[in-house]
Order: sequence, then C-alpha cells, then structure tokens
Amino acid sequence: MKIPIIGLLIILVPLFLVPGTILGWVAAGRILQSEGRLYGLRLAASAALALPAVIALTVPLIASALVIRIGSFTSLGNDSAMWLGIALAVSLLLLSFRLLHGCYRKLVGKGTIGESFQFRTMRATLIVLAIVWCVAVTLAILNRPEVVVSAAPGSESRMMNAEAEEAEVTGH
Repeated sequence: MKIPIIGLLIILVPLFLVPGTILGWVAAGRILQSEGRLYGLRLAASAALALPAVIALTVPLIASALVIRIGSFTSLGNDSAMWLGIALAVSLLLLSFRLLHGCYRKLVGKGTIGESFQFRTMRATLIVLAIVWCVAVTLAILNRPEVVVSAAPGSESRMMNAEAEEAEVTGH
C-alpha cells in the first residue's frame, strides 16, 4: 500500500508544526525573562510563528482556488474568475505578511519603529492593494465572456423588415 505524498504531508505537517509552535513560544518567553543570559530569540520567534505562517499561506491560496472554481461556473467565466482569484490571493498574502512581520518585530524587540515609518508602509501596502484590485477588475471585465441577450419573439423579423425598408429608400 502506497501512501500519497499529499496524505503524508497532511499527517506530518501538523504533527511537527503544533509542538514546534508551542515550544517556540515557551522558548521566546524564557529568553525574554532571562535578562540577557539566554539568546536565540530570533529562532524562537520564527518557530513560534511557524504555524501561523503556514495558515497565513494556505488560507489565501484555498480562498483564491474557491473563487476561481465558483467563478468559472457563473457568468464571470474562467479568465475573469482567475484574475479575481489571483487578486484575492495576492491581497491576503500581502496582508498576512504584514501581520506576521509585525508580530515577529514585536516579539524580537524591534517593534518600536517610528509612527511615520509604520504609516508609510501601511500606506504603501494599501496603494499596492488598490493597484492589484484595479488591474484584476479591469482584466476580469475585459476577459468576461460576451453575454447574449435573447430578443423578444418577433423583434428579429421587425428589425429585418426595417433594414429592408431602409435599403429600399436609400437605393442600396
């Protein structure tokens, strides 16, 4: 019996991530309380944020896959749904990175950066998100399949008659 690699990852990743995250938080707490006798805070902080990082990476990808899958069955079409799914993934990944980076900086004692720098980086993040969504919505609109509106019964023949009358009047 062969175990697929995905099944093995689904079993092993939580098996190692959960205890590693718990031990990372315990180590970070002890290092912070040791008043400089113990070191390795950056490694402990990285271990403490391992599980949140995996969750922060998988949730946007799953959400974007759902948007693409659901959007392909609606009037959006495959290409439009793909662009919106990519925009969702990029947005959530960028926000997850900002959150994890802020937690890491706070944990290792580098969280006291100036307010103007925090404002500039948050403003830059919002500008990037706005650009990503503008491009994605534009591409989704441009790649949307043509919607065919069925005409009311008899309107097609009236249009042909009107075109024929116009051609007779103009002589073409």
